[in-house]
Amino acid sequence: MGNGGKFDSLVVRPVRRDEIELWGESMRRHHYLGYRWIAGRSLRYVATLDSRWVALIGWGSAVLKCTARDRFIGWDSETKLKRLYLIANNARFLILPSGSIRNLASKVLSMNLKRLSNDFRAVYGHPVYLAETFVDESRGYRGSCYRAANWRYVGLTSGWSRSAGRYYRNDQPKAVFLYPLRKDAKEILTGDFIPYDFNVVEREGDMNKLKEFPVEGLMEEIRRIKDPRKARGIRHSLGIVLGIAVCAVLCGARSYRAIGDWSGALTKEILKRFGGDRSKPPSEPTIRRLLQAVDAEEFDARIGQWVLNQQLLTGKAIAMDGK
Repeated sequence: MGNGGKFDSLVVRPVRRDEIELWGESMRRHHYLGYRWIAGRSLRYVATLDSRWVALIGWGSAVLKCTARDRFIGWDSETKLKRLYLIANNARFLILPSGSIRNLASKVLSMNLKRLSNDFRAVYGHPVYLAETFVDESRGYRGSCYRAANWRYVGLTSGWSRSAGRYYRNDQPKAVFLYPLRKDAKEILTGDFIPYDFNVVEREGDMNKLKEFPVEGLMEEIRRIKDPRKARGIRHSLGIVLGIAVCAVLCGARSYRAIGDWSGALTKEILKRFGGDRSKPPSEPTIRRLLQAVDAEEFDARIGQWVLNQQLLTGKAIAMDGK
């Protein structure tokens, strides 16, 4: 019988409130590290096969310092501090004695990863884009189940541990494995703006809530600017494209790509506020071409003065060229 037949009844789900105590007790009893708690924002899962518990998984907040991970992502210190919450750490993974079945571990991991980001969004209000875990090779572990589930080995830790807020050397480097939950995870984690997550707009952007922003007033001002394009072939009006670009910059976008990502995340309801009647917002190339073609002096004068009049950026500068 193939693995598919063996695992037809396999389910990976979050533990229920009345199961938390049993989950913790089982982890303390069977995991070699024991169990007290999971640091930071945590999720606990149980895998059941034919309704019996066969595996337990615990996720928490990402570790602050990990050179191999940060090098893989391409993080600088400032970006890491802003984006670290978008990584989940696989703090515990246990196959119970009742789950000693070939290939079960990698199957459970794969099933868990498929739902992990959505579960974080449901519980904590934001997705996660990367999963991390650390394997202690000094104990004979090789991370076989992670490799089988297509995790990527990226190097070793430097051999330090943290306790009571202080770091100390343990001389036991651990293997670092990562799993991107999206193909563009690295681009998102290093980008100027996080797309597809308007909760991030509220945390990181200068504009607290788009629904409270005077979009209609902005559009009225933008319509006075001359459109440099030929009428034939225009899919999005000048007002829509420039209005979206201005709001994206006010929300923290600092590049053409970031503005395009912000535009791509707009819902149909929000797009209507800009006067859009198409199902899709303008793309990054469309926005970039128009920003480069429009009369920069006229644009800066009109929009800059309008922003000042609204007192949206008191004490702050705004660069509209996407650089």
